[in-house]
Amino acid sequence: GRKRPYTSYSPLTRVVDAARPESRVAREFSSAVMKWLQAPAKNDSVQMKIENSLLSWQKNHKNLLPVIKRSPVLREIESLSADLSAVAGIGLTAVKRIKYNLPVDEKMIEHDFEKLKAAAASRGQTKLHIISAIEQLVRASSKN
Repeated sequence: GRKRPYTSYSPLTRVVDAARPESRVAREFSSAVMKWLQAPAKNDSVQMKIENSLLSWQKNHKNLLPVIKRSPVLREIESLSADLSAVAGIGLTAVKRIKYNLPVDEKMIEHDFEKLKAAAASRGQTKLHIISAIEQLVRASSKN
């Protein structure tokens, strides 16, 4: 979305006003991904934590959509929410490829990276902080 100038008279009613600049959840997710990628076969509990986060994010857009439709303020992040769902799906596929040592389709990997690059764009002056961790998963899954 476009950036709006802020003054001391600007109402604090946008998503960016409520969003935290650093996401603890995103940091923890990134740490879990790094730990799991060091030894995927030995970190089942970490893998489950990663998959649970990704499943939750994948479902989130469907759950949030009715709220977004009722709130004009949230419409500025509708595409961000949709991208979170799509990015989580990419992450789940990458985890599955790593976990089961599945063969890789190079065109699919390229497509995943294109979607991740597009999803990294800021909307409503907020962005998805899990993109780099998902990129690490896709990169690791491409080595199968």
